[in-house]
Amino acid sequence: MIGRALEQLRFLTGPKYQHVKPDPRSFDNHPNGVLHEQEAGNLHLAHISLTLVGSKGNVLMTIRLDGNWKKGFAYDVHTLDSVYLGADELGYDRWKNTRSEMGELVYRLKYQADFEALAKIVDLVGIFKGIETMDYIVPIPATNPQRRFQPVTAIAHELGKRTGVRVVPNLLEKRRGGRQLKNVDDPQERHRLLVESMRLAEDLDVSNKNILLVDDLYRSGATLTVATELLYDKGHVKDVYVLTMTKTRSSK
Repeated sequence: MIGRALEQLRFLTGPKYQHVKPDPRSFDNHPNGVLHEQEAGNLHLAHISLTLVGSKGNVLMTIRLDGNWKKGFAYDVHTLDSVYLGADELGYDRWKNTRSEMGELVYRLKYQADFEALAKIVDLVGIFKGIETMDYIVPIPATNPQRRFQPVTAIAHELGKRTGVRVVPNLLEKRRGGRQLKNVDDPQERHRLLVESMRLAEDLDVSNKNILLVDDLYRSGATLTVATELLYDKGHVKDVYVLTMTKTRSSK
């Protein structure tokens, strides 16, 4: 694992790095080691499956996401720990979640409409250099389009504003109605329902373009997989990249 990490150093466009002891939060199957940041700088989007220790000493985890896209990454895990507290008086399970820094910011933005969290989220993903080379930033369509505030779209717009990349919020659309996917555990059934519910808007020519798909949370990757299929098969894009703010520790 360490040798593979050091071998990839020649691809970095930013600072020089020194190998340090692996962080205990790293995933067992993480392809690279933990690298210590010697100088402030950024990493190219195509080569940042690394765990970094930032200039303030905080651990920055970037998690490679494998799929039918060209390259994909999550900034960090969503929760560091979850403790079951038992059922409440209505029989619903209660959990005490310890979220990562990014996980807490996403939670505040999504459920508390905390706009200060929005700026901090995009500050954190500033470690990814190469976003500015994308042709379009496309947010994954909302599960509930009737919701007044759409956090993923807000993140995409803020990211686009800072990088100068055009954001296309309605390139991917989900049809209204249909079965709720959150209760579907079978991967094949989930994929089928997503294929039926998602479509590519026809009012923008994205052929031979590089697309960055943005989402707040990566769980199973089913939605991103179907979105990527649409972009390649119907949109005839050049390449699809994926960036999510967080990833669950489980794929369910």
